[in-house]
Amino acid sequence: MDYTVITKEQADLIRGFVADDIYEGFAENNRFAVCATRENVLCGVGVFDAKMFMEIVDIVVLPQYRGKLEGKLLNIIMGTFAGLPCEAVKMDVYEGPETEELKKALVDNGFKETGKSILYRFNMKDMYNNPRFGNVSDTEGIYSLFEVSDRAKKVFSNMLIQKGLYSNFLSEDISDTLSTVYMQDDRIMGCVLVQIVDEASFYVEFVYVDERAKKHALPAMLRESAGAVAAYYQETGADGFILATNETARDLVDKTLPNAYIVDVYTTYIN
Repeated sequence: MDYTVITKEQADLIRGFVADDIYEGFAENNRFAVCATRENVLCGVGVFDAKMFMEIVDIVVLPQYRGKLEGKLLNIIMGTFAGLPCEAVKMDVYEGPETEELKKALVDNGFKETGKSILYRFNMKDMYNNPRFGNVSDTEGIYSLFEVSDRAKKVFSNMLIQKGLYSNFLSEDISDTLSTVYMQDDRIMGCVLVQIVDEASFYVEFVYVDERAKKHALPAMLRESAGAVAAYYQETGADGFILATNETARDLVDKTLPNAYIVDVYTTYIN
């Protein structure tokens, strides 16, 4: 088996082998891929984004090589990571029998499971019609992410990483105009992080509230981000995706977005 690392310039070599959205991501990310070939036949691919918090986007192998290539591809990716100025490596693995060997390879390479997450899809009208958020009056400590100092962001990001909660707080993928934070005693104590997906949809990637935060923090942050999203899309009916990373978050979705439905379930690993 031969292994080669390719850049976006050679991305056409794996087109059709990986999902379309992963292939298209080469154009807008610092994305690389490790390719495993035998006699010029592509047998497996590991795709990753090289940034401050490196993300392994996907590892795909042909059925006959499952349990044989995942670990090798992961080893090469991690070897590349060692030479990059990255602080952590993350991978989300979707649930299914075909990913069991990949999960084992991640654990063998020092990754720790940080919990299972559920991705929901919803319509933003559901949030606007929910009385829990419709009459939020206390906005003390609520700010758009772009208003917060770099130092406060760094401190908060380090805390999330150390607790194994989230590693992409400083990512450029996060919209600093649509995302909202809650500040208390000059520290970030909560956040609602939003990504722009396309002209008709958005993604609430991460929601967190410190147990010491005041009661208004969560509904006020959600309402603030909802208003920013509505202004951005110039309507209140855009489709959204929200990631529930723990039982508290799932309970929040059940209470605030009762019409949301499950799109995917996956496990997050961080090294």
